[in-house]
Amino acid sequence: SDAGLTALGPTVGRWVEDVRSSPDGRQSRERLRETIQRDMAAGADAKLSSRSHQMASLLKDPETPGTLPKVGPSLRHVASKVGFDWLYAWLRNPQDFRPSTKMPRFFGLWEHLEGKGLEESMRYEPLEIRSMISYLERSSQPFDYVKPYSGITALPDIERGRKVFQVRGCLACHQHADFPEAASTHGPNLSRIGAKVASNPRGAAWLYSWLREPARYHPRTLMPNVLLEPVTLPDGKVSDPASDATAYLLRSTEDWKPTDIPVASTLTVDERKSLDELALMYLKDRFPTARAETVLAEGLGADQANLLGDERMLLGMSASDRDATLLGYVGKKTIAKLSCAACHDIPGFEDAKAAGAALADWGRKDSSKIAFEQVSHFVMHQLAETHGHAGDHHAPSGSHSPEAAPDSHASPLALADEPLAPDLAYTSTIPSHLTPESFDPTTGFFLEKLLAHEREGFLWQKLRAPRSYDYKKAENKSYNERYRMPQFPFNATQREAVMTFVLGLVAEPPAPEFIYQPTPREESRLAGLKVAEQYNCGGCHALNMDRWDIRYKPGSLGEAPTTVADYPFLSPHFAAQDIAQSLVTDRQGRRRATLIGMPVLDPISGKPQFVDEDGVPIEPGDTETAPHQPVMLWHDALIDGEARMVGGQNVSLPTDALAHGVHYPARGGDLARLLFPVVIADEKQINPNVKADDAWGWLPPPLAGEGRKVQSGWLHKFLLNPKTIRPSAVLRMPKFNFYSSEAAALVNYFASVDGAEYPYVYDPRLDESMLTDVEESHPGHLEGALKIVTNNNYCVKCHLVGSYAPPGNPKALAPQLERVHERLRPDYVHNWIANPKRYLPYTGMPVNIPFDKPVSQDLYTGTSEQQIDALTDLLMHFDAFAKQNLSLEAYLRQQPAAPAANLDPAKEQATPAVGTPQALQPSQQPPKSAAAGQQPDLPRESASRRLGVALK
Repeated sequence: SDAGLTALGPTVGRWVEDVRSSPDGRQSRERLRETIQRDMAAGADAKLSSRSHQMASLLKDPETPGTLPKVGPSLRHVASKVGFDWLYAWLRNPQDFRPSTKMPRFFGLWEHLEGKGLEESMRYEPLEIRSMISYLERSSQPFDYVKPYSGITALPDIERGRKVFQVRGCLACHQHADFPEAASTHGPNLSRIGAKVASNPRGAAWLYSWLREPARYHPRTLMPNVLLEPVTLPDGKVSDPASDATAYLLRSTEDWKPTDIPVASTLTVDERKSLDELALMYLKDRFPTARAETVLAEGLGADQANLLGDERMLLGMSASDRDATLLGYVGKKTIAKLSCAACHDIPGFEDAKAAGAALADWGRKDSSKIAFEQVSHFVMHQLAETHGHAGDHHAPSGSHSPEAAPDSHASPLALADEPLAPDLAYTSTIPSHLTPESFDPTTGFFLEKLLAHEREGFLWQKLRAPRSYDYKKAENKSYNERYRMPQFPFNATQREAVMTFVLGLVAEPPAPEFIYQPTPREESRLAGLKVAEQYNCGGCHALNMDRWDIRYKPGSLGEAPTTVADYPFLSPHFAAQDIAQSLVTDRQGRRRATLIGMPVLDPISGKPQFVDEDGVPIEPGDTETAPHQPVMLWHDALIDGEARMVGGQNVSLPTDALAHGVHYPARGGDLARLLFPVVIADEKQINPNVKADDAWGWLPPPLAGEGRKVQSGWLHKFLLNPKTIRPSAVLRMPKFNFYSSEAAALVNYFASVDGAEYPYVYDPRLDESMLTDVEESHPGHLEGALKIVTNNNYCVKCHLVGSYAPPGNPKALAPQLERVHERLRPDYVHNWIANPKRYLPYTGMPVNIPFDKPVSQDLYTGTSEQQIDALTDLLMHFDAFAKQNLSLEAYLRQQPAAPAANLDPAKEQATPAVGTPQALQPSQQPPKSAAAGQQPDLPRESASRRLGVALK
């Protein structure tokens, strides 16, 4: 948005766009950084603003170890998002607004303080919060809000917005009180988001912009663009789903409001005094005391313009802006002290380094080098209070006087899962009978380690109450010398997990024989899984299916279906040893089987369905019928020595078999299962006879087997810039802010887990020379296949082909066939045409060419397998075939020759050149859409349109 960018030329502008779209691209990033640095060196002649100059630090290679991004949201445009009241309440205690937040608490941790130390914290912390807000608002950069769509005729509607929030993917990452069944913690809980943005006059505009284009606010956000586009309603009006969702979320407040918030615009006398004291503390770190006091009173003059550091903020300070200037200065210092930039992108902190202590060798740190201070006394006083031995005490945490009761901002020293009370008084004596054995085993173990001054005990207490090590020590420290580590909202299990990790850091790798050395394929799987977890791919998609390892009584799983004629290449192949093993019974007379698939869900509740032995759903409250759980297979299985094939009848598992086995749930797919009954209920309002299995085709598909289905190159492009594949889907694949390398890691992941070739695959059936070969061996091979495709009884009955769309219910539309050659692997296309249910058991696509009943010979002369081969060849070369059958003669116009010197151009143009046809025949005329002077459609597009027109 820097106006000076235009003056640097379009090439620099392209570098900016390259960095925005692909930050991992090194060349454009380095060139842009060099350009900014040269502009900085130009001094008064610089074309870019000082804020743009600060971006040079962001463009250099990171100096800190690690590759993970900052975990907190960007604060670069925070003033466009939230207001003073909410920011104050949030910084004071994040859990007050969002109890499930992952942000730690920095303020109000006073349980260990008393006397002067407590008094200082109560005076200074409110000013530190105000100063941080002042700096964040002052440094916040302008934000370019997204403009609403034009042509919207429907007003924003809360109920429509609720539906958008429910079905467009939000619940894959977020929780909301209106949808208690959604339990993902990948993103923040949005039950109170309306109260958050309401604190800013432009909060609604920000929320709308965030829903439309999240990357506009934060280019590297994990929040994807869910592609909310205008929708035509049944009454003909056009609605904006983003506006509807904004209206719904603005109403989501749970009646939460910030309380005890000071006036933003003014400071009281006491607040101004505390601000001066804080500022003086920082100034004394830079200047001698006398000089610091002068700067505090008068600021810095113009002769100090070359001064480096945060004190530059005091240049030109006047009496009228003294409060604002000092607040900004103290705010920046406080942000640096608390190391907020370690998690957040904050203007002015582009070069900030991590502030925490190095932990690389902490697991072997000698206990004598660990400062236990007086913490054991603090903990024992604490435990004594818990056991009812209270004595003299200071004010409870969060209170402002000894008589005050703990308020809503009190610090929870111990969480709900702890046996320790949150607000504690302290005794002057410790009961002699109070020992580690007095508590539960976990607390007793760590307490014993703490009292013995061992690493485990120190770390346990450090994670519980990090600042308790200042107990009886704060009085002898200056305010800024105290411990600064915040309190993270860990429960006991999380705390122990962190301890296990830190205690395992010993600054040297294990011996080579103990280091896991994955194969290249396994390494690709692990790298891709890391990306999939970071972007929550499993929130929508099942990455692998459910698995049941069962022990069953022979014959209890029903008889195998009657064998029907099928293509030999689709027949299941089991080794004789596996067949024999499936017939072995154990001592209890049970056989073993492994089933991989998905449980059949109830179309109303969305829970696993239970049926009787005949497959009839059991009514709620029926306790007499023996229940069976039907399973839709995704892998062929052996039961009683016979094959049960994917796409056949569901396998009903009696509860007896389930009880004697193990069920491993699917990885991912939560949103699809959550929305399964929802989309069925919505569709029933239009089509009462909707089939439950059809709903899976409208939801995010399972990605099991994806590596063997799709071409690696296509998947990489699709992940970076997704296009619509299934017109009937209720939500589109969103656009994530993937690095190109991250998209490649996902591509390799799917190929590795499915045993497919990657990253480069050559299949002779994709070679265009194949077209010539097949036509020579079977003239009319592809023309015959096209007849099948365009016959109303086959492909075009449901599929989009070129510009042709079948009439009827949009929910029945199948994927576009024009781009199959780019998207799918030939083997998969071939076998899919033969029997779709063998690869996607819930698909509604029938077997169009049965093994024993080929398509009419009037369409294609040949056997069933030859017809499948022809369709595969056509689809895998659709683009080339369409181009070959498109004549460009009508698109080629004779350009008028340049007029010769001294000749009248009009006469020269009217005289046809020798050999030039006087006029094109009607059949040769270019399309009417290609008006004079316009470039006609490209051949590729024309081929699609030509086929679409023919179908219509």
